[in-house]
Order: sequence, then structure tokens, then C-alpha cells
Amino acid sequence: MNESRWNDVALAKLSNVLGNDKAREVHAAGLRIVDLEELRSPDDLYRFAQHVMTLGGFAGTVGALLSVHAVIHGAADKRTA
Repeated sequence: MNESRWNDVALAKLSNVLGNDKAREVHAAGLRIVDLEELRSPDDLYRFAQHVMTLGGFAGTVGALLSVHAVIHGAADKRTA
């Protein structure tokens, strides 16, 4: 999976649940909070997803799904390390 693809995955999943505008808002805010310019790896996606989970509600549910997606694609689950 190429680098920009991780952003695409996050935005697609967020958009499906939250709508495009809210998804872009959550994505941009999340990147700022985890101090990333973009998602470049499964580990980046995992860090981003962990933040999104803290938002609760539908966004939190998407965060959980993104965490699973990241781990399936090779992210190290930092909680078990």
C-alpha cells in the first residue's frame, strides 16, 4: 500500500460514517493532535486511530475499525508491546 493510501483509507472510512465534511474535519484535527502531516504507514494509521477512538460515538467506532485495519496491515499494537 503506498503512502497516500493510508490517508485515503482513513478518510473513506470516516466519510462513510460521518459524511465528507465531518470526516475531513476529524482527519485534519486528528493529524494535528498526533503530530503528523499525513498517514504514511500502518503505525501512523494506528496512532491516528487511537486518537479517533477517544472521540467516542460513531467517530470512536470508526477509530476502532481503523485500528484493526492498521494491525492487519502490520502496525504494532503498542498496548501489547
